[in-house]
Amino acid sequence: MSETPMLRGEKSMGGSAMACGKEVRGFACGRCQRVKVVSRVSRDFWNEVITYLTGGLLYGSEVKRPEWVGRERKREYVPRPNAMPAWRRAVVQEKLLLGWSYKRIAAEMGITCGTVDTHARKIYAEHRVHGRWELAKQLRAGIERPATKRSEIKRRLEAGEDYGRIAREMGITRKYVSAEVSYLRKGRARSARRARARVGVVAERRISGGGAGETANGRRGASVR
Repeated sequence: MSETPMLRGEKSMGGSAMACGKEVRGFACGRCQRVKVVSRVSRDFWNEVITYLTGGLLYGSEVKRPEWVGRERKREYVPRPNAMPAWRRAVVQEKLLLGWSYKRIAAEMGITCGTVDTHARKIYAEHRVHGRWELAKQLRAGIERPATKRSEIKRRLEAGEDYGRIAREMGITRKYVSAEVSYLRKGRARSARRARARVGVVAERRISGGGAGETANGRRGASVR
């Protein structure tokens, strides 16, 4: 008699669990078995519970939350301002200063891109910067920001290259080049409009200031006479 496959996390009479058609005795890795862990303290706790129980048919906002389902913590929150930072954060910072992408850092360290992003945000906030390149500049890491496709297309256009040659040598489509050129032209038009607006404001201020001065002089002249 063949065994019936069981759901993830479902226990049999013998205290074992089935995972991927194989019987596993003892504890299993929550990440490997993709076990969803929720906490009463989390913001989406009730929504996760209702979505799971109804199979995705209802949201938490559609079901009234009982009063006894609160947001109690098992352990009282105690801030630790002098605690040492997570060891992974130092590793993430080191990789960021080497110019690695979030995806590469995550694959190298065996963590998710979301965890890398969380560490990166805390690193940027700690050093009061807005990105890895500002961080590298502040810490004098000696790495330069690589040229983007847009800047490379702009440089090639200024050198007189046509769309086809740019697309072939950069390994992109002609449509992509055309879209980037359109964006550059719109940016140039916006810059020109802003420059004209600034010139108009300055000229208006000069005219209004000169008129006020002439009026004041005229009044002063009349009073002297």
